[in-house]
Amino acid sequence: MSENVLIAGGSGLIGSRLTQLLLERDYCVSWLSRSTENKTSFRVYHWDTVKGVIENGAVEQADHIINLAGANLNTRWTEERKKIIVDSRVNSANLIFKTLKECPNEVKTYISASGISYYGNMGSEWMTEDFPAANDFLGTCCRLWEKAACQMESLDIRTIRIRTGMVLSDKGGALPKLAGPVKAGIGAALGNGQQWVSWIHIDDICKIYIHALENQDMHGAYNAATPNPVSNKGLIKEIARTLNKPLWLPNVPALALRAVFGEMSSVVLDSTRVSAERVLDSSFRFRFPELPAALRQIYL
Repeated sequence: MSENVLIAGGSGLIGSRLTQLLLERDYCVSWLSRSTENKTSFRVYHWDTVKGVIENGAVEQADHIINLAGANLNTRWTEERKKIIVDSRVNSANLIFKTLKECPNEVKTYISASGISYYGNMGSEWMTEDFPAANDFLGTCCRLWEKAACQMESLDIRTIRIRTGMVLSDKGGALPKLAGPVKAGIGAALGNGQQWVSWIHIDDICKIYIHALENQDMHGAYNAATPNPVSNKGLIKEIARTLNKPLWLPNVPALALRAVFGEMSSVVLDSTRVSAERVLDSSFRFRFPELPAALRQIYL
C-alpha cells in the first residue's frame, strides 16, 4: 500500500518538485496550504498558522510529514518582516506538534527544512552538523526553527532537519537572480567574491528529502549541499561560461550591497562552507556533485 506524505509549503520551489518526484515513486501526496485555490490532482488541506487551525483529517491520514513552510527572505528585513520570517517557521512546527499531540495519528517521520545560514559567516572553515548556531538573525531563526521541529521527538516521531544550501533551479530561488545580470552582459561577483557558496541542485535536495523519508537510520540534522562548494566569484564565472556570456565588470562592492539591501545582504556576502560528510555517510549519492554539470542540466 502506498504511504501518505503530507507536505506543508508544497507549492514552493522545493515542494513542487518534491511533490512531483514523490508521485513518480507512487507515494500518496497531500498538502497543507493557506490557499483554497490550489489546482492539484491530490488533496489539499487548509491550515492557518496565525489562527492555529488545521483542517480535520490532515495529520490523521499521514504516514510522514515534510514541513517546508516559511515566509520568503527576499523582502527587506524590517523588524516587522524579521518577526514574520521567524514566526512563519516556528508557528507552523508548533501547530503541527499541537495537532499531532491531540489527534489520533500514525505519523512515523517528520522532516523539517532548515538552512545552512544556521552557521553564519564562518569564512573558509568546514561546517559540520555539530557546530553551534550563529548569533545573527538567520542563525537565531534557524535555531528556533529547529528547536520547534525537535518537539516531535517527544512523540516518538523520527525527526530530521535538512540544513539546505543555495538551491540551483531555473524555476526560482537565487540562481535566476544571479544569472539575470549575466544574461544581460552585466554580471559580476558580489563583495570580494571569495565567500564560499554551498550549493545543491534542485533534484538532489528533493532526493535528500526522499532518502531521509525512506532511510530509517537517519535522524537529527543534515547539511544538504554538495561536497564541492565554490566561491561566489567561481559561481558567477561558471554561470557565465555555461551561458556563453562575457564577464567584464568589477565586483559589486559589499558596501553598496549593504547600502541597498541592509542586513539582508548577508545572504550573499556571508561565507558558509558546509561539509556533506554526514549525508554521504547515510549512503546518499549526489547526481550533480559538480557545478558545471549542474548548470548544464539546468540551462542547456
